[in-house]
Order: sequence, then structure tokens, then C-alpha cells
Amino acid sequence: MLKIFAVLAFVAVATALPSSTVVPETAMVEVSAFEEAKATVNTMITAGKDEGACADLAAATIEEVEDAVDTQQKILNSLDTGADCSSENQEEVNAAQGNLDQANKDKTDADAAAAAAAAADVNFSPKQLSSLTPGQCDDFFTDPAYTSAKAAAEAAKSAATQAAGALTAAEAGFKAAQEAQQEAIAECKCSAKKAYDAAWEAANANNDANEKAYTKGMHMKCVLAGTLPASCSVGAIPKVTAITLADGVESASCFESKSVTCTLTIDNVLDSVKYNGESLSIQGDKDNWKADKTVTFTTTKDGGTLVVTGHDLGKANNRHCKSAGFQIQCSSDDSFWGSFTSGSSNIKAAGKNAAAHSFKEFAAPCTSTSKFYLPANRNLKKLWAPKSELWAEFEMGPSVFTPSPVSTMANIH
Repeated sequence: MLKIFAVLAFVAVATALPSSTVVPETAMVEVSAFEEAKATVNTMITAGKDEGACADLAAATIEEVEDAVDTQQKILNSLDTGADCSSENQEEVNAAQGNLDQANKDKTDADAAAAAAAAADVNFSPKQLSSLTPGQCDDFFTDPAYTSAKAAAEAAKSAATQAAGALTAAEAGFKAAQEAQQEAIAECKCSAKKAYDAAWEAANANNDANEKAYTKGMHMKCVLAGTLPASCSVGAIPKVTAITLADGVESASCFESKSVTCTLTIDNVLDSVKYNGESLSIQGDKDNWKADKTVTFTTTKDGGTLVVTGHDLGKANNRHCKSAGFQIQCSSDDSFWGSFTSGSSNIKAAGKNAAAHSFKEFAAPCTSTSKFYLPANRNLKKLWAPKSELWAEFEMGPSVFTPSPVSTMANIH
């Protein structure tokens, strides 16, 4: 107990130094942590606890931090490092390789058989001299030896052609298997990376609290031992250690889907909006061009394709670039959709003049001169069907490229 009071006295003197005395910042931090530990011990002693109880609390505090860090380390150590990612889909690739090897062999054998059949000797049956007439050879081409050899050559040639086709299919199958494997490997590495990043963040979430608790526990031990603050060694704070991930996992580029919201309108009627073939819910009055309509979707890895369909009111003719139009703007954290508008280059259109008809071939949309506008942004480019038809369908996305403009003048009647 005398050791404790001696240390408390020292701390009191250290904290009462004149303001002109320069104390290193590290020393002040140590003294502050020491004071907190001292206060805890003092409170416990005042409450009637003995040094053993104080020592137990110090040990428990230290052990709690060590156990928590050890638990997190075990979680990290149990994670998939991505070491097996390189073998993803290997059985499929091996099977495709086997098919390709066999197809190559089959083609080589078939080509050799076709060549041999084409070069085969034809042993005609003996002919009587009196039956032969110069310039007349029909008997030879109807001879069983010839017809048999000819049939064999044609069959071998057909087999070689089939073998060549099978080889082409096997080559395509092998390429597809390799591409699928690369995609599977990338997904595997991303999965390992995401799991590790999440676990690493969780494992280090309590670092500050652990450091404070561990330091307090060690200082409490120093207080109980009568060790002065300057001589009290806390040591290394327990922390988790990073595990080694397989090659390519840490640097893996992983896709993260983004939410996209698009605001649009059509003069006069918005009929439907689809993303990757799935119909989207349209918020707003579809029959009123003066009302903003909104749709929301989540991006796919390739960016996807958005398709908007609508129609003008009036007669079915080729003058609707003057009376109809389409405007759109999208917002998102996605690099493509975040800046997409009807003025973007990745958009094409098709038209038709009757609801029951199929849309014509996609082409560059015409620039509408209709007086309509999207209330959310009236300055956007206005588009319509390439040949000014009554109905229009617009396809847009990162993989969509606007075809060369098509003149509409020849289609105006």
C-alpha cells in the first residue's frame, strides 16, 4: 500500500509542475493514462477493495482485450484466401480441352481417310475386247469397282466435312469454357476480397477502445507495483495481423451494382420502360408529357440496356418529328448512367405507324422540333423515331451505339 501512495504523490507533483516547465507530449499522455489508472485504483481502495481485487480487475481488463483480438484473428485466419480460385471451373475446361483434342484427332483422321479414298486405285473387272468401243466409256463408270470407290470417296469427304464442323464447334466450346473460367475466377477472387475486407474492418473496429482499455490495465498494474509513470511499460497493444491473400485477390477489380433513377417524358404518351427486358414501374402520369416520369433500376455488370416506348397522338404518317418527342436524364453513382441524357451518343431508335406492327430496324433518332419539354430539364435534346413515325422505341446503354443518321425527307408524304 505504501508503494501506491508513493506513486500517487509523484503523480501529484508531476501534474503540478510550473507552466514554464516543458513536458514532452508523450510523457503527458502517459501521465494522463497513468492518472486514470491511479484514479480507478484509488476509487476501489476507498470503496474497501484490496490490492488483490485491483490486480484482478487489471488482469481481467488486459485479458479481455487479448481475448477479443485473438477471436478476431481466428476469424481472419479462417477466411478463404482465394488460393483455390485459379482452379474454378477447371473440370469444365479440361472436358472442353478433351473434346477439342478428340475433334482435332478426328479431323486429322477424316482428312487422311478422305485423301486416301480419293487416291484409291480402282480395279475394274476384266472386259472383253469386243465389248469396248473407242470413245465410249460408260461401262467403266457403271462398273461396281468404280461406283464402290466413288461412294467410298464421297462418304470419306462428307465425314471430313463433318469432322471439320465438329472441330469448329469444339474450338468454340473450349473458348467459351476458358472465358467462363476467367469469369468464375474473377468472381471467386472478388468474393474472397470482399469477405476479407469486411472481416478486416470488423477486426479493427475496436482498436481505439482496445488500446485505451489495455493501456489502463497495464498502468493499473504499474500503480499496484509502485512503478513510476516514466518507467511504466505498456508494451505493444494487441492487434490483429493481416493474413496473406492469394495472388490477384487484393488487387481484384470487383463490380458493385449501382442504383439509377431516370426522369423522362414523351410527347404524347409513355407506354413502357424496360431494363434488360424487365418492365420497370413508372412513377408519374404516363399520358401527360408535362408531368415528370421516373423509373429506378439497379445496374448489371455490363451496364445493361434501357428501352423506352411511346407514341404520338394523331394520324399515322411520317411527320411526327415535328409533333412528338422524347427526353430523359439519369442520376447515379454509376460512371455511365450517372451522366446519361437524351443528348448522349449511346442511343438508337426505331419507329412504326401502327400499334399492331413490329418496330422497324433501329437507326439514329431524328431531332424533334416539338414544343414539348421535360419539366425537370427543358433544355435536353429532343428525339423521335428515325423516319418520323407515330410510334417510337428508344434503346440506350453503354453497349448501344448510335447508327449514322437516316434522312427522313424521302419518307414524308
